[in-house]
Amino acid sequence: MKKHSDAGKRTLQISNYAASVLDELRKINGDKEFILQSAGLKPISTNQFNEHLKKYCMEAGIEYHSSHKIRFYACSNMYENDVDERTIQYNMGQKEISTTRHYDRRKPKKLDDETVNKVFGFELPANVAERV
Repeated sequence: MKKHSDAGKRTLQISNYAASVLDELRKINGDKEFILQSAGLKPISTNQFNEHLKKYCMEAGIEYHSSHKIRFYACSNMYENDVDERTIQYNMGQKEISTTRHYDRRKPKKLDDETVNKVFGFELPANVAERV
């Protein structure tokens, strides 16, 4: 949830594994409105979330990555798996598609000849292709 944006209020699909992790967190933290919340029963800040995340990662013996780095990974991974860009934008909670694209950290791929020919709709004649 983002403080000042309706784009931050959304329903997202999650994997069965993620659901099981959230269930475990709910068991640890009790039946509260938010899984991680402040003493004042409000959602926690990003810094507080990262502190909790770092602690949980250390206890689980896994490498810690900040929530921001996880956002970069999640966005890039959705692009890599051919998720529609507007769906990615919605999942990321962003109003502007340019912001969504900022989180895409995939490396450019070199296109093979077959893909280039398919994209541009023709193949070079054999005598021209041999010279290229």
